[in-house]
Amino acid sequence: RYFPVAFLVKTPIPTLLLFLLGILAMAVGRARPGDLPLALGLDVGIRTRGADFVDAVLEATGGKGADLIVNNVGGTVFDACMRAAAFQGRFATVGYLDGVMRSEIDIEALHTKRLHLFGVSNKLRDAAQRAETVRGFVADVLPAIADGRIRPGVDRVFPFAELPAAVACMESSAHLGKIVVRVSG
Repeated sequence: RYFPVAFLVKTPIPTLLLFLLGILAMAVGRARPGDLPLALGLDVGIRTRGADFVDAVLEATGGKGADLIVNNVGGTVFDACMRAAAFQGRFATVGYLDGVMRSEIDIEALHTKRLHLFGVSNKLRDAAQRAETVRGFVADVLPAIADGRIRPGVDRVFPFAELPAAVACMESSAHLGKIVVRVSG
């Protein structure tokens, strides 16, 4: 039905872009059961707090694995991401929410699967490179936001007076989507 398969580790925004491209999108997160696929437009949602998602990815892809892995979590799930990747899959390391900046690499898996491993960061980009990224976003993404194909996933809206509750909600990781704090003016 779809090609290719993308697997995102705690990364909702690229999921919406994949949906626009007609790509099967799977994600791992700590959302409430049943919420993850519906709220983000996913085809498959895997609810976990760890690196125990490989079997679920392989099952969802008929044993193939994901063609694209986007890892925002970091080193604690690095090995599992490699095992969940398809032959000639691409594996993007984007963040390290877990704070784990190092991981061993299974070189045999890298070679036998012919994986493409790369990092994504804007940290060392100069102003011209960042401006080019913004131009691409304006051309490719903003029209989809304007016409409603991409809508922000808002979990809850808190009045400013309830800012501590909003922070507690965020820190609990019980939300799915964005937490909005409304400042009345």
